Amino acid sequence: MPAPAYAAYANLIRQLAGAAFQKRETTDPHTFIQRFTKDGQAILVCWATEPAHLAFKADQPAVVVDMMGAEQTLTPVNGEISLTLDDAPVFLKGAVSPIEHGRFSIAASQTVDLTDKLRIRYSYNNTRSDRPLEGSLSILGRSFPLTCKANELMSGEAVLSDQDTTASGSRTLRYQWSANGKIAGQGAVTVNVIDPLTIEQDPSLQQGIRSNW
Repeated sequence: MPAPAYAAYANLIRQLAGAAFQKRETTDPHTFIQRFTKDGQAILVCWATEPAHLAFKADQPAVVVDMMGAEQTLTPVNGEISLTLDDAPVFLKGAVSPIEHGRFSIAASQTVDLTDKLRIRYSYNNTRSDRPLEGSLSILGRSFPLTCKANELMSGEAVLSDQDTTASGSRTLRYQWSANGKIAGQGAVTVNVIDPLTIEQDPSLQQGIRSNW
């Protein structure tokens, strides 16, 4: 079996062989979207040095390919698809363009207190639609409701009670969200388990305290 690095490199060559670079899309300094074209099709290479959630305008299904070559079709809901990015590049293929604020939202980096239940928070803005949304969010093989009435905003929590939160640290959980039985977005959420009693003190404050003794 080839090493993951070799497989990822081979996939990179396969995806971009013969492609022409167009431009870097406007994003924040930690998020990168490089636009290419190949055989008349747009290919967006997307990654982030800090976890980031992005929405894309799309009128037709698009295909996202991960670094190992696994493909997933994303079908637009209300004209949008979404990705949550980390430092592993993905290739988004299709007539899409990034938009600033999408309807579906999930924080790319979330925090939970030590020993508390692990919760993933998400929301959907359906205030610009006269049709209700019937969908779901899937994490670790479980499904959570993503249901919203017309012209309303919903928020929910995916509570993963069996996840160990007895030690501080970070973990990455992959998710997908769908509506009408078709996947509209996916990605990785970074969960940081922290000890709320641990306070990082300001060195200048410590120096001030010492100087008063």
